[in-house]
Amino acid sequence: MPRSKRWLIVPAILLALFLLVLIGAPYLIEHLAEQWLDDHGGDHVDIRDVDFNPFTATLVLKDVEIAVEDRKPLNFERAYLQLRWLPLWDKHIDVQHLELEGFSILVRNKDVLRVGGVLIEAGEELNEAEPAEDQASIWLAGLESFTLKDFTLHYEDNKISSKVFIDSLTLGELKQWTPETPARLQYQGAVNDAGIKLDAMLLPFAASPGYKGNLRIEKLPLTGFEPLARPALESLGGLVSLDGDFDVAQTDDGFVLTHNGRLALDNIKVAQEAAHVSNESLEWNGTTELDIGMSESPTSVKLDGKLALQNTGIEHQAAHVNNQSAEWNGTTELDIGTSESPTSLRLDGSLSVDGLTTRLPRQQFRITWDELDLQGSLSLPDTAATDAIGMKADLELAALDLSVPDKAVNIISTRKIQLTGLDVQGTQQVTVGQVVAEGLDLGRSISEQETAVEEERQAIYHAGKVVLDKVTHSGGFTSIDTIMEDDVHVIYHRDKDGEWKVNSLLATLSAKDSDEVPDRVDEADGAQKPPSAAEQTSADAEAEPYNDRARIAVNHIEAAAGSSLTILDEAVTPVFRQVLTVDELWLKNLDSSKPEQASTLKLNGRIGKHSKLTADGEVMPFLQPPNLDMKANLYAMDLPKLSAYTRESMGLLLDSGTLDVDLVVASKDKVMEGEATLLLHQLSLQSTDSEDGLASKLPV
Repeated sequence: MPRSKRWLIVPAILLALFLLVLIGAPYLIEHLAEQWLDDHGGDHVDIRDVDFNPFTATLVLKDVEIAVEDRKPLNFERAYLQLRWLPLWDKHIDVQHLELEGFSILVRNKDVLRVGGVLIEAGEELNEAEPAEDQASIWLAGLESFTLKDFTLHYEDNKISSKVFIDSLTLGELKQWTPETPARLQYQGAVNDAGIKLDAMLLPFAASPGYKGNLRIEKLPLTGFEPLARPALESLGGLVSLDGDFDVAQTDDGFVLTHNGRLALDNIKVAQEAAHVSNESLEWNGTTELDIGMSESPTSVKLDGKLALQNTGIEHQAAHVNNQSAEWNGTTELDIGTSESPTSLRLDGSLSVDGLTTRLPRQQFRITWDELDLQGSLSLPDTAATDAIGMKADLELAALDLSVPDKAVNIISTRKIQLTGLDVQGTQQVTVGQVVAEGLDLGRSISEQETAVEEERQAIYHAGKVVLDKVTHSGGFTSIDTIMEDDVHVIYHRDKDGEWKVNSLLATLSAKDSDEVPDRVDEADGAQKPPSAAEQTSADAEAEPYNDRARIAVNHIEAAAGSSLTILDEAVTPVFRQVLTVDELWLKNLDSSKPEQASTLKLNGRIGKHSKLTADGEVMPFLQPPNLDMKANLYAMDLPKLSAYTRESMGLLLDSGTLDVDLVVASKDKVMEGEATLLLHQLSLQSTDSEDGLASKLPV
């Protein structure tokens, strides 16, 4: 054969081989792909069309479908891949564009992991003893553009089932050979029908990897994640929303996550064996910084912003709490300790809690308030040691009410309480610059509020305003510089059944749960009745000296002019009612730690229109028995009102007359001695029919 013909045959053969590769490559790719997918778990694999262009390095797969039994865990309409050939000489796999469209995939992680019907074998552990790969032999990968359109992922395992939908996702400029150039990721879609939008910049290959951007989640249901919370929680429900900027920076010993924006939880319901929690809405607006350390490095959380809650309910066997709204505005720092450092907490800001109701079933107490406002700071260097607590704050509380509904008694109620200059240094060191209580009531009957007459609706103790200055509690000792009481009215009331209401209040406070209060036994059975509250209090006082109990000292106590003491007795006929109006009343130098120290008392007051009462002297109330050195004078006491008592006891009615009393009382050797001078004016009496009265024995 001539040489010239041989030179023509060689190119022809090469051209034929090239055409054969060009035409056969798509079929070979299709066959190999189908065979690989079939070998890894697909019952039936179908690829409608494969298009490969070696000149432009593009590969297109169309209508790919994998069937397993009666399901189709993987199918997509179109997959497009474009590479660059020249970077391969530099060991760079440069993907110009990768696009998936109309993609649907099922990930099942039950007995085995299957992704799109393809069985994923468990990976082998890396052998750390193997030498590191030579830097010169490392291949690097890069992605110019990656696009997902109409992508749906279904995830199933033994606990949850979730659906991720991608309306559109783009990723660009992700290259290992330019690690400091950020890649941009944009996503818009949904997770379990909750809309999600993401716009982020990524630096996964940089010397200090980082991720930042904006993430928005709209009302993601928590119900689908409930199985993951078991057995710690019995049920979990609600919606989560998130909107804000985030920044994730990787460090040598962990990473730092920062988020600035909004986090909202709506219609939250959490239940466990001991408690049930519900919340209409919880919203956080501010900056959150989470610094997570690895190994023994500490983890810290810093919050700066506003937290608002609406209609929160907590049901626990020890307490039932309902709250209309609560708001915290300030900074919070939590350091989660390690084996070498304790967990600590610091807060600084303002707290408001409105419309709170707390019920204590065992104690039968009900505590409510309308508004609580607190401004200050709290530090807890070691959360396991409450004695280390530190707090500085100003507090205002409106419409506080402590009651026992089952016994229809308001124990304490007040229109407003203010604490200024509160300083807490551990549980044993507390100081308050000033305490102000306005509209303070002690022992008000709930059942009589609407039906009783005005005087019967009054509390045992009412004060328009009480001011305590310079209150200090340290080591079990409480000192108060001054107590000023304004518009004070005290009622000592006995009802028609002969029960003094102050005793009823003491019994309510001292009683435990209703099922623990013993029933009274009839004396006819020969059993002894349990002691009353007053008897028990007296017995405790005799058994326990003051020095062994909580100690208290008050420099000065004063009740403002116009205050009053009322005695109301409905157990006699006619009803007895007498009012002492105070012109001057003060007590100085009280100190339970110094029982032999004399306290000075002074009283000037009026009974009715014309009677006057004065008292001046010294008392030692903390001695056992108390010591008294007092002079008192009662002038022009109106006697007819005492007929309510003389009628039954003496059979006498006091028609007219007044009484003057001069009284001198002094204690000596634990015995009280005194002298009283009585002077009656214009006394007029008459007898009544009474078998036990004085008139039945002596004619009057």
